[in-house]
Amino acid sequence: MTLPNFRASGESKLNKAIILLLLAIFSSPTVFHSNLRADELKTEALGGEINIKGHLGVEFKGYIKKPPLKLDYNLAGIGEIESVYSKGSWFGKLLIEGLIDTQEEARDYLRANEAYLQYDFVEQEVRIAAGRELVFWGALEVYNPVNIINIQNLARDPFEVFKLGSYLMSVSKYFESSEMELLATLYEQDQAFPGRESPYFIFPTFLTYDENLITEESRTRPTVYLKYSGSTDTIYPLDYALVISNGYDHQRFITLVGDGILRQNAYIASKFLTFDTLVVNATLLKLEASYTDVKDVPFISDYYQVGAGIEHTLEQLYRGWDLGLMSEYYLYKTTDRDKFDDLRLFQPFQNDLFVGFRLNFNDAASSEIVGGGIFDLEYDGEYSLFAEFNTRVFDRFTVSADIRKIVPNNEGTPTLYQLIGDHLRITLNISYNF
Repeated sequence: MTLPNFRASGESKLNKAIILLLLAIFSSPTVFHSNLRADELKTEALGGEINIKGHLGVEFKGYIKKPPLKLDYNLAGIGEIESVYSKGSWFGKLLIEGLIDTQEEARDYLRANEAYLQYDFVEQEVRIAAGRELVFWGALEVYNPVNIINIQNLARDPFEVFKLGSYLMSVSKYFESSEMELLATLYEQDQAFPGRESPYFIFPTFLTYDENLITEESRTRPTVYLKYSGSTDTIYPLDYALVISNGYDHQRFITLVGDGILRQNAYIASKFLTFDTLVVNATLLKLEASYTDVKDVPFISDYYQVGAGIEHTLEQLYRGWDLGLMSEYYLYKTTDRDKFDDLRLFQPFQNDLFVGFRLNFNDAASSEIVGGGIFDLEYDGEYSLFAEFNTRVFDRFTVSADIRKIVPNNEGTPTLYQLIGDHLRITLNISYNF
């Protein structure tokens, strides 16, 4: 079956316009001249300095166990160029990312994933910023329920964290050991899913997903966040953050809007969340928690999420290696059982336990292995296993590999893992860094 060719969204056109404009500026010989050294690329431009770095590489994903008639592998070229501008109190960042897949067109993209300017009022200890930006919130290793600013790039990989930059403005005020920040996202973005031929296309074959988002109010209705964070200088250091927000929730739901057409919906909600870490000697305690008050959607319930973890590091265990032992628990609950539950909302972590490790070799290549298992305590027999290895080769190359195994529940309950099915994949990524 051929998928319909949907018209390019306004966001896609804006992405292309930003990329073309910024590339034109940065490539113009009348704007800047280069000052190159063997180990870096520095450029003087607009009276300031630009530092440029990036990588080009190849990514292979092989599917050893998968549903029938799905892809056996993905092979893609990947690239990233990051340009950072600084001049006195001014700072700017442009991050262009791209991927071209030989097997799955739905994974292809080229975007300015970050493109923003910020200015520091040094004496007032105030910073303002505007543009497209990536913002990470959280403390846990595997899943971060409070990391809600940016949506996930599911088309690239539903299990790795690849976020889409959000269009936002922010004002930050710094104090001696804390910070107050006001942020507002200015545009609600579409959520792409893997292509129909992908093992991760979870919808029935007779349905088609249209990524054109349905919003409760205008797409440009701001989502506002007020964040207070800080740290303590005590015998047991504590990093903490408290956030309240109002606007579009990062959780969305899918509805059937036409003859076999599915679309995603975004709704208005208020959120209260916190993420914190406490260091006790060689042990790190982690907490993420949120409560969401849904405005007026009749079939979406208020809900809360909690993630709690502990990581203990055994230092210099063998040949200078450090071994971190980790355990994390994740809970998702709705307050009204008569409304959509976790299954209808494709929530992967409802009542789950992660047990894993982090082995840091402390070598010149920054080699590391992270692995473990995620065990579903809600649905019998459901779990996933993974192991990831990262290292550098000849200083300029990075190599990463992973293996992932999914075993769905044996009750036939339509969880996200059940929709994917019994699954085993390997991934190899090799990149040249410049």
